[in-house]
Order: sequence, then C-alpha cells, then structure tokens
Amino acid sequence: MNAPARKPTAAASEKFLRLFPSNEDSFVVRKGLGVVRADGKVDGDYDTYSVDSKFPDLRRKLNAGDVERHLRGQACLVLKPELVDRTCWWAVSDYDIYRDEERLKQILVDAERERLPLTFFTSKSGGLHGVGFFSAPVRIEQAQQLLRLYNQRLGVPDAEIFPKP
Repeated sequence: MNAPARKPTAAASEKFLRLFPSNEDSFVVRKGLGVVRADGKVDGDYDTYSVDSKFPDLRRKLNAGDVERHLRGQACLVLKPELVDRTCWWAVSDYDIYRDEERLKQILVDAERERLPLTFFTSKSGGLHGVGFFSAPVRIEQAQQLLRLYNQRLGVPDAEIFPKP
C-alpha cells in the first residue's frame, strides 16, 4: 500500500534550497511545453523573474512558495547555480542528445566507468542533465572548466554548461 502524498512544507523548501543554493535574485519558471523541433528538442514557455526586471510583474526574488509549488508539481523551477559572488555549489551539463537512447546509455556507462561525480536526470526533451555538486563553493570558471573536462571524457565536448552568467 502506498503512503499518501504529503504536502511540501517550509522545511522541505529550505532543504531543497540548501541542496541547490541558487541565485535568488534571478530565476526562471517554466510555464509549459511548446513545439517539438525537428531535432527532438522541446521548446518551453518560460518567465524569467529578476529583482531588476523591466517588467513589474516579474520583479522579485525566489521565495519558499516558489519552491513549494515546484515540489508539488505545480510549477517547474529552473534555478541558476551562479551566486552573486561568482561562485556556485553545483553545476550542470546539458546533453542535448535526443532520439538516440544508445548514446545516452553510453554516456551513463562511461560516467560510471570514469567515476565521474555526476548525478544524471532526464531533461524535458528526453536528453540528459548531469549535475555536479561541490562540498564548498567554487569559482564559476572552475566549475565550468571541470564540467568541460568531464564532457570531453564522455565524448560530448559541446554540451552546454551552467552556470552561464
């Protein structure tokens, strides 16, 4: 018997933000999915919130309510790993490989064989995101350099890397 789903709490939101320390002054909410392009990528419909947005409706910081809606599946947060001091605690490689399950499986096999400290999850378009977490904040340039090295070892040197200030 499955346990009933619990409503995310403020404590859960705090834990989420501790796991993903992010730029609270600028974040994105995906409102929906759009057209599937010829290459298999799915376009998204996004709102970018920022404390200095030229649009008053989008001028604000990330808050616990945003995270709670994300955890309930009512919104999809796209957080930015770069902090205002140009450091980050996590970084992401975006492997835009669609409709090639064998290639995606090979990336996972290679990452395990190489013992790369990445956590993988499926992207909205069916590609992969590889997330690296750091035990202390690192300079953005260091994180980007490290992920470029990992991507070369995985045979995907052109993967997009975040943070991307």
